[in-house]
Amino acid sequence: DLLKLDTKDCKILINTAAYTNVEKAEKYKKKAHLVNYKSLKNLKKICEKNNIFFIHFSTDYVFNGNTRTPYKENSKTNPVNQYGKSKSKGETFLLKSINKNFLIIRLSWVYSKYGLNFYSKIKKFIKKNKIIKVVDDQFGIPTSTDFIAENLDLIIIKIIRKEKLSNIYHLTPNGKTTWYKFSKIIKKYILKKHNMNVKNTKIIPTKSYFKNKAKRPLYSVLNSDKIQKKLNIEFKNWDYYFKKGV
Repeated sequence: DLLKLDTKDCKILINTAAYTNVEKAEKYKKKAHLVNYKSLKNLKKICEKNNIFFIHFSTDYVFNGNTRTPYKENSKTNPVNQYGKSKSKGETFLLKSINKNFLIIRLSWVYSKYGLNFYSKIKKFIKKNKIIKVVDDQFGIPTSTDFIAENLDLIIIKIIRKEKLSNIYHLTPNGKTTWYKFSKIIKKYILKKHNMNVKNTKIIPTKSYFKNKAKRPLYSVLNSDKIQKKLNIEFKNWDYYFKKGV
């Protein structure tokens, strides 16, 4: 029961809960804002009451994508869909709060070999030798859950040691790509590592079409120099972690 937490039970609370279905967030706006924004008020209140450090995950979708320069932590947010708006409101609430005992970590294009995500969807289609159309005009940085967990451990160590941290960081590998190029690398990897007969699978590049879909930022590359400097680490390109972790 979160309401009964005290400092003996918990020192750090990590909020991984989020309404992440971009399409459904347009239709169920209230639900997305309830999970991604309003729930933070209760969580923050509990953390303040029990002297708990609060870690919250946010997203590259708080930006509108109308640039070709990687976004920094202090870049102006201006989301183009309800998912991004709900996450942006959550960020604003935390950043304006009096008690600064929290950390916002923005992520980008999160994938894993577990669960439902872009990687698992493409892998499923490839296995079935499907013809797949994938957009080639949206740029971002695929970020594996292993990469996130590994660096989150280092961040937590700094929190425990009471080292000074900023209230917001971008946590992504280096580099950038498009969903189409990412899917091509997934296919190549599956063909080589799993020895599958997927040569008949065709991946066709296409342009984003938002008339009947939630709009996405065409460019949501995050600059992670700040966290690399703080952790005294130089991140590698995103495809290194892809080959390492799936």
